[in-house]
Amino acid sequence: MKKLELKCDVSNRDHHVTPIKTVTSVPVVFDHDQEDGKSKTKPHIEYLKLEMCDSCFNEMMTKRHMLYGYGAMGYNTYSL
Repeated sequence: MKKLELKCDVSNRDHHVTPIKTVTSVPVVFDHDQEDGKSKTKPHIEYLKLEMCDSCFNEMMTKRHMLYGYGAMGYNTYSL
């Protein structure tokens, strides 16, 4: 039986040792085309299902920072 280990989808942060949970509707701001990932577009929000540690989730909620997504075709990186 393979053990599934979740990791926080938010990059460039110190995650500490906090539990990881799946958040089903996280608003993420994109300003690049999701087809090629290179072309600038008008900023838009997409609601995604992401795994987040408590530290990142609390940072997003208490300081009211939105996640920024960069990438294309499902291979995105997310940062606060």
